[in-house]
Amino acid sequence: MTTQAQVKKLVKPLLERHSDLALVGHLIVVKPLRHVLRAIIIDRTSNAAYFRPAWFVDHLLEDHHAFHITWGSRVYGAKRVNWTFSNAGVGDDLLEAAERGLLPILRAISNLESLYTIAAAGAGGCPPFGEGAGAVVMSIALGNLDAARRLVPSVRERFSIGSPVEISRVNPHFVFDTPSYFDWFNRLCRLLDQDDRDGMARMLHDWEAATIGNLKMKHLWEPTPFPLEVH
Repeated sequence: MTTQAQVKKLVKPLLERHSDLALVGHLIVVKPLRHVLRAIIIDRTSNAAYFRPAWFVDHLLEDHHAFHITWGSRVYGAKRVNWTFSNAGVGDDLLEAAERGLLPILRAISNLESLYTIAAAGAGGCPPFGEGAGAVVMSIALGNLDAARRLVPSVRERFSIGSPVEISRVNPHFVFDTPSYFDWFNRLCRLLDQDDRDGMARMLHDWEAATIGNLKMKHLWEPTPFPLEVH
């Protein structure tokens, strides 16, 4: 299995050339880290000689205990499909792949607005946020409260049909991170009904802080207002 020492050696050339990158475990995180996590992951395989790099983008609006790939893809080098630590130039190959295609993509997604725009356009295979609970939360964070209100009734109806398993079957893009998600979402919707922007913002900040803590990235995180708070 891939070790942290192998990862550190592999990514050293990349980190030395780009000051906006930081290594957290097996993730190369693009800074600044605000409402969107942008990263390249050095994914483990069952064979310690091999690894699988991938890039991904994830928003931090909900209490995640691990990162979820909102948008991403495997990374294929110019000269190989399989990546091996034994190749003397593998660090340079990763550097080339990152600079050629990955970092420009990740740096362009600098905030929630740019992530939402890309998703809404279906660009690069980025899935849209749809009409589920995630879309409600994103709309609230962006300050699109009328759009959020239009979505809430159908989401509440999904909640009423039964268990999380049944709801996931109806809406496979809905992710249940914790058993408390139902209560949390309903509290957020009550604040939306009351047009309590401060209350909604506090909930989103608390949820984001919890996710950052779970991901062990507090040293990189820059707490900033949501568009909800500035529009």
